[in-house]
Amino acid sequence: MSRLRKATFSVAKGVLLYAVALGIVAVAAISLVGCGGGGGTTALVPGGTAASAAWTQTGATYVGRAKCANCHATIDAQYQTSEKGNGVGVGHAAHHEDRCIECHSTGFNEPSGFNLTEPGKDHLRGIGCESCHGPGSNHIATKGDKAQITRTPPAKETCFACHGGRPYKTMSEPAAVVNADYPDLKNAGPKTTIRGPHHTGAAFLMGRNGYNMTAPMPGAHATLPNTCVDCHTQKDPNTNMADHANWSKPNLDTSRSACASCHGGRSEAFLQAGVTEMMIKIGGTSATDPTTFDTNGKGADGMLQKYYDAKQIGTFWVDGAQLTEAQQAIVNNYKGAMWNFKYVYGDHSLGVHNPGFTKQLLKDCETMLKL
Repeated sequence: MSRLRKATFSVAKGVLLYAVALGIVAVAAISLVGCGGGGGTTALVPGGTAASAAWTQTGATYVGRAKCANCHATIDAQYQTSEKGNGVGVGHAAHHEDRCIECHSTGFNEPSGFNLTEPGKDHLRGIGCESCHGPGSNHIATKGDKAQITRTPPAKETCFACHGGRPYKTMSEPAAVVNADYPDLKNAGPKTTIRGPHHTGAAFLMGRNGYNMTAPMPGAHATLPNTCVDCHTQKDPNTNMADHANWSKPNLDTSRSACASCHGGRSEAFLQAGVTEMMIKIGGTSATDPTTFDTNGKGADGMLQKYYDAKQIGTFWVDGAQLTEAQQAIVNNYKGAMWNFKYVYGDHSLGVHNPGFTKQLLKDCETMLKL
């Protein structure tokens, strides 16, 4: 599905709506549980004690998705059509590499889960049923006892583990952006880019990893119980059960009881439209769609490209060059702004996960790119 909402508002109207919309959710001060690959002081990673403590079943072992399908064929067929269940979770060969398998496997480093050293674990490659519901051996042995499986995934131990944001290459903190090697970017040209954080929903929700931000900015949505699953669980209209083909698509119906007390029935469309307008301003207009932004931040009418051109970055930022202090400051501003821009894009909610944090990231972009 397309992750970008098309905005049809004018720039002036969009900016106004943006300012209003970003105020509708107050930033809440909560104690941080920690996010996954996106860095920070506490990480919840797939497997280990964090995942083990989350499951209601004790002493169970991982059996693999195929055995779940013996009884849950319809659900498995649904799941195979989803992004996690097929194209990303299993079918993409790149995700079987060592650097990706931590998230793209089932029960990583659990005693009975997938690991990189023990043979006979191929049935646990990919994001299987037990990645979210916990090990299933007890559930099978008791012929489907519902008490022996975690029916509602615990968001912080499951979703946060893989959606904390994988920064570019091996960077663990946003401060590393200024020292990172970006070979594509240094060789200025049509392919110039910075890859921002990867699968960042949880880290974004907790307001982590903004460039030059010294303290987290957790959003109000982070205080909701089981927050990820509450919004990302779709129901099958025929059975009223979880639709495993579309479960990760967000439910933006703010008239629901869980949302109405804060949103008053207002939809998120106007927030996303305003964020899109700001992203156009910073990253430039998409060459293929004038209603949205260039996802690489290279649109000719965007602040990033204007800054790059005006500061003549391409004339001195090349492989092996020794930069002066002034030149390095220019490069750092460009990198930092590109990081924040890519972070907002990589979150894919266009502000919904954390409106206040989104506003701060984009405000910082504008500050860094002032000519």
